[in-house]
Amino acid sequence: MLIKFFLINLILFLLFIIHVINSIEQCNSKETCSSCLSLSNQCAWCTQNSTDIATRNGSFFHCDTIDNLQITCPDHLISFKSYHYVLQNDSLSNAINNTSQAVQLSPQAVHVILRINDSEKIPIRFRQAEDYPVDLYFLMDLSHSMLDDKEKLSHLGRILATKMQSITKNFRLGFGSFVDKNVPPFVQPAPNTVERPCPTSYSGPCVKAYGFKHHMSLSDNVTEFEYQVQEAPVSGNIDAPEGGLDAIMQAIVCDDVIGWRNDSRKLIVFSTDAGFHYAGDGRLAGIVEPNDGECHMTNNEYTHSNKQDYPSIGQISAKLSEKNVNIIFAVTQSQLALYQTLTELIDGAVVGELKQDSSNIVNLISQNYKKISSSVMMMVSNDLPDGLTVKFTPDCQE
Repeated sequence: MLIKFFLINLILFLLFIIHVINSIEQCNSKETCSSCLSLSNQCAWCTQNSTDIATRNGSFFHCDTIDNLQITCPDHLISFKSYHYVLQNDSLSNAINNTSQAVQLSPQAVHVILRINDSEKIPIRFRQAEDYPVDLYFLMDLSHSMLDDKEKLSHLGRILATKMQSITKNFRLGFGSFVDKNVPPFVQPAPNTVERPCPTSYSGPCVKAYGFKHHMSLSDNVTEFEYQVQEAPVSGNIDAPEGGLDAIMQAIVCDDVIGWRNDSRKLIVFSTDAGFHYAGDGRLAGIVEPNDGECHMTNNEYTHSNKQDYPSIGQISAKLSEKNVNIIFAVTQSQLALYQTLTELIDGAVVGELKQDSSNIVNLISQNYKKISSSVMMMVSNDLPDGLTVKFTPDCQE
């Protein structure tokens, strides 16, 4: 039994010796620092001139095992460790009077020297800034059936601004509207009906149908918001679904038109009393060109409404995620079930009923803002080099 135990240990020892010898020979074969350090984490590189260094067995290798180089090379000239150094480390801070951006993450830039099969820990800190900017864009269905709800929305702006002031002083409102593609079978083909598609019993301002109009860029002027909503004329179409997805796509991607800030939390409040057309429905009007997800606005109006199909739900979801925009569907009771199903297909979307006093929508917006601002998602870009993995380990303290 002792002989068997001795033989097993001898074999293991010999295997270890063979492994060490192979490691030494592999390291010794490399003649550049980069090839040496990328070979194995057993190899290290001596940066000193070979003529100035003591030799082992009559020869010297710049690339050798760490143990061997610690005999023949000064410690401060041995390169074998992964390391990092900070390039930019601005202090955590709040935004100051819209003149500077908040700093919520530090450090901002780090240079990492990482050798193969090794890891490096980089401590980072996050702090949610006070008065972080919020951009909220109201997107409203202005078909004639929404006439009463238009009045609700105009008052909602001031109520919401007051509510949001208790959360952040850096709050802006914007406003846009939609109806549908102005082409049969979505609208009446008769010339007089095309120009004025509202019911004959309605004598107020009425314009022909349109895909999307931008009425007011994001601003802190609540009075102007109320005015723009009140002055926006209604329109009409034939079928019950509306062209809301066209409008959502343009509101997301037209940054300069809408006035989205790069550093803001972005919200769209989408209000309607009807369903929505989606990709494929445009074929009913002979529109076969797919929606390209690009901005097509001239004079604050969507120019490709009758040229491109409606976007798909998948396209809308992807663009919302890409642009970091959250959406709230404020709809009438008859549409709650439909839009609840839609929110299940769009990450982060929520739905609420558009009631008479609209107070629930104010609370819904406030609650949704608190929800998205109370969590932090650390993401890694898709262009990482092959073989490199980044992991986040939270160390949250109460």
